[in-house]
Amino acid sequence: MFKLPKIKMEKMNFSSILYNRFILYFVLILSMLYLFTLSTIHDTTSIVLFLIVAVLTSFFNKNMIIILVIAFIVTHIVKYGTTMSEGMENNDGQQQQPEQQTQSHADQQQQQQEDEKKNSIKEFMKTDVKEFMETQNKILAGMADLEPLMAKAEAFIEKFEKYKNMN
Repeated sequence: MFKLPKIKMEKMNFSSILYNRFILYFVLILSMLYLFTLSTIHDTTSIVLFLIVAVLTSFFNKNMIIILVIAFIVTHIVKYGTTMSEGMENNDGQQQQPEQQTQSHADQQQQQQEDEKKNSIKEFMKTDVKEFMETQNKILAGMADLEPLMAKAEAFIEKFEKYKNMN
């Protein structure tokens, strides 16, 4: 009969990988670069998530490689896992590109903002400019009323100047 050769299945020893100093440094540098990248794009939510997952993992495991890898993986899945569903099919059965969806949505938002600015300027011109014109007319009328009082005050000051020069 035909005999199968015996293959010795050795247990894989992951403990040597989990306690390897070079792997620790590699994971540490990778994590630091990931955090630096998140900070340059001002993604504070992902940074905070990374730190929270790392702290929570440290309560259950003291191995820094495991802590950093789990924090990296969870943060990466939360950050980029949601963008995978953007390319889903629409009602027509055609796949729409996520960039086109985002771009058209951004264009719509920009158009709405421009319309709101135009409407607010028109509203300002209708109400506030009328109020400003009324206030300006009141100020000019008040200045006209003050003109005779200013003439009297100047005459009064001139009289006192004469009395001052007498002494």
